[in-house]
Amino acid sequence: MWRDPRIDVARLALALALLAGGVTPAAARVTRVAARDTLARVALAAARPGDTLVLVSGTHHGPLVLHVPVTLRGEPGAVVSGGGHGTVIAVGAPGSRIEDLIVRGSGRQVLSVDAGVYVQCGGVTLSRLTLDDVLYGIYAERADGLAVDGAWIRSTNRARATASTSGTRRARGSPAATCRASSTASTCRSPTARP
Repeated sequence: MWRDPRIDVARLALALALLAGGVTPAAARVTRVAARDTLARVALAAARPGDTLVLVSGTHHGPLVLHVPVTLRGEPGAVVSGGGHGTVIAVGAPGSRIEDLIVRGSGRQVLSVDAGVYVQCGGVTLSRLTLDDVLYGIYAERADGLAVDGAWIRSTNRARATASTSGTRRARGSPAATCRASSTASTCRSPTARP
């Protein structure tokens, strides 16, 4: 049976585009999440791999936990608040992205690692985050391939804000450096002035 070679080329091109992330899978959804009570937690619990959750302007109550690889993105003015208790956002799904958010109000317990963002897996990207009044700004363990780009840490409490990646590199102060971490090394560059 004769097969048109153009079909095979088209299938190969589609497969390569999907693998490279150039095409969003048909099952992936973009969902806008209103700033009401625990709506962000409910949306994350219902999310499927590849979904994008867009948090609208306003305060979204944490803690938020990413169990499947999703993109969690904020519109201007979107805040995720921990209310002064525990970790605000925990990431346990490789391939997750968190972008354009203000993360505020973690707990103060050193032993339980209360952080603005706690990354517990590899392949995570954190971009353009502002972390306010958190004990640990970004805390990461077993986070091979973690990419942090544009994280700004401000603290109004007694303790100094800290960005920490256990086993790799620790950066102190505000704003945080841009870092890429792996199991063997990390590289960080100083941030430029924020507009």
